[in-house]
Amino acid sequence: MSFSAYQQGLKAYRQSNTYAGVECADPHHLIEMLLNGVSEHMAKARMGMRMRDTVMKCSSIDKSIAILDALRSSLDFDNGLEIAKNLDELYDYIQRTIIDAKLNNDEKAMESVADLINTIRQAWVSIPTDQRKQF
Repeated sequence: MSFSAYQQGLKAYRQSNTYAGVECADPHHLIEMLLNGVSEHMAKARMGMRMRDTVMKCSSIDKSIAILDALRSSLDFDNGLEIAKNLDELYDYIQRTIIDAKLNNDEKAMESVADLINTIRQAWVSIPTDQRKQF
């Protein structure tokens, strides 16, 4: 992961104001935190849709997209070509779905992509500690 990608991720996560220890995170933990952050903001967006709170919905979706941008920019295509390519396509799909859901107040679409993020997060945290330095 490049320093620039870390900076983008840190900025997006600081703006969400959900965790103070970002500066101390190792690369693996930072990705976990970003996945947690996008999940939290997607939940807030769904809540905004239910409550008809356009500001909450739009703000949360914008933060979700910013964090997804940071996750996409952190992908290492040189060392993990197939996995990186698949994740990039999945993050792109999630972003497009979020944007469409934002325009159409489609809470079910948001829930569907939130499930995808949760699956990615579960896979990420299940990586054995001794193999995490490879990422």
